[in-house]
Amino acid sequence: MKSELSKLHNHFVNEDPITKMMFDAFPDDFVVFGGMIVDYMIGNPHIIDYDVCLLNNRWEDGVEYLTTQRPHQDIWQFKDTIVPQKNFETTWNHEGKALKRSKGHLPWLVMLEPAAGYNVRFDSRAPIGKRWKKPYIALSKLNRTSVYDLIDTMDSVVNRIAITKTDVVMRDERPLECIKWRTFEYDGWCTDPQHAYARCHRYKMKKGFNVDDRLSKEFDKLLKYREQTQDVIKPENYGKYIAGNYLRIDLETDDVLDHIHRGVEIPKRYRIDYHYNDSGIIKD
Repeated sequence: MKSELSKLHNHFVNEDPITKMMFDAFPDDFVVFGGMIVDYMIGNPHIIDYDVCLLNNRWEDGVEYLTTQRPHQDIWQFKDTIVPQKNFETTWNHEGKALKRSKGHLPWLVMLEPAAGYNVRFDSRAPIGKRWKKPYIALSKLNRTSVYDLIDTMDSVVNRIAITKTDVVMRDERPLECIKWRTFEYDGWCTDPQHAYARCHRYKMKKGFNVDDRLSKEFDKLLKYREQTQDVIKPENYGKYIAGNYLRIDLETDDVLDHIHRGVEIPKRYRIDYHYNDSGIIKD
């Protein structure tokens, strides 16, 4: 296991040109997390999306660094980004086109891509005709002062792993078990179940993960509870919440982190009756 972690760490710190560039520029604050770690460990060869964070609220420094011309460095630009609205109907029109777009910025992250067109990668999972894509950096705007604050607010166990300049960071080794056996686990809670649904579907269809059927039922229960009680964290002027509406992940993860820091139970608006390894898929 130690050699596997060493190889994983070396890849993102010294071999991948995009993450190496950022680790060299921000050695004390740059953190890699999310699905690209999973992709690397299960052998998916062409990583497109880079989920990253600059601790101590330095995301604007990261944007300035990437968008400023420097010797021997590709210049980056803001990626054309779909802005999700309240629900599916207000996000897309009947032709499937986004109703609102942004140059890179969402409330909780900013997305950038290389300005030049030569750095493209083949994504076999994308629709035919859209399989050649530029890699992009999804840089979190959330103010995290600790890498543990970052991984503790990841609701799925498989994603509670991050890489810093000096270490591979986990609370325990369960994320590695999930990745090894391609299982998707939770610990009795999730943020917006609408997003959790989508994440489970992506991991099942694109990464070949096992997803317990009971999760869907628990997400349905949580959606129904939220609609009946209106026990949700709403953006300003949001109005009534209806099951299936989209919620702000940043507001919810900040709320979860606040409860974790205070050492109190995560509120019912996030809780599901499903816990790690209920499915029995994890092997010894």
